[in-house]
Formats: sequence, C-alpha cells, structure tokens
Amino acid sequence: MILLFIIAIPIQVIFEELFFRGYLIQGLSLKIKSPILIILISSIIFSLGHIFNGGDNLIFMIQNVSITVIIGIIFCGFTLVDNGIELATGAHLANNFFTFVITSSKGNLGNFNNIIQTVNIDPVLDTIFMIISLLVLSFILFLYKKEDVLKALNMQSK
Repeated sequence: MILLFIIAIPIQVIFEELFFRGYLIQGLSLKIKSPILIILISSIIFSLGHIFNGGDNLIFMIQNVSITVIIGIIFCGFTLVDNGIELATGAHLANNFFTFVITSSKGNLGNFNNIIQTVNIDPVLDTIFMIISLLVLSFILFLYKKEDVLKALNMQSK
C-alpha cells in the first residue's frame, strides 16, 4: 500500500492539478471572463472525475461529488491566489495521503487495510459534517488571504 502511494498517488495528483487547475482554468479563462464561473465549472468537472471513488454505492457517489466540488473550489482558490499550482498540489497530495493511508470507510472504492477504518457511518450526517468543515476551512482561508482572494477574483480582465 505504501509503495502504491509513493509511486501512483503523486503521479495522479500532479496530473489532476496540471489538468484541472492548470490547463482547464487557463482554457476556460480564454472564453469566460468570470473567475467565479471558471472556478465552478472546473470544480464540477473535477468532482465528476471522482464520482466512482465511492464505489457503486449511490450515497457514496453523491457524497463524493458534493465534497469534491468544495475541495475543487478550495484548490482553485489556492491556484488563483498563489498564481500557480504548487499549493493546490501539496494540499491535494496531503488530502489523498490522509484518505488513502489513514482512513477509509466500508463500501468505498479502494477499501484497504488502513490505520483507521470507519465501520458505522451515517452518510447524510457524514456529508453534512464534511461540507460544513470544508466551508469553515474556506472561510478561514478567505479571512487569512482576503485581499489576495479579492484581487484574484477581479484580475481576470487581463
């Protein structure tokens, strides 16, 4: 499992960040002038690429898509504020490390022997908790980098 993480996960993360936060954002910005719309479109496409990470369970699929939309928005924010994909790539790698090595839940794709195995979950409460947690994180990041975020959202008129 560790060998898989050391080799495969960084390649997957770098590809996703180059494509979704690098190529896709730049391509969309050629046609769309609204940074908020660019962020939303990129994040939705990013989340649809993760739909089957929840296995074949519809609840996990919905949970995964809703959470990865918010994560995609956060990573797009990192990219726009820092004007590069390095921070988003590091955060994405840390997220995948935590998800892949540390914790897993029954019924989800890649159900390996992890350090923490969630057995009894309430998908609705779990999704609500994750969304609230990510929104709080987004708000804290916004407060910390408020001027940079506002500048990035207004700078698309190059």
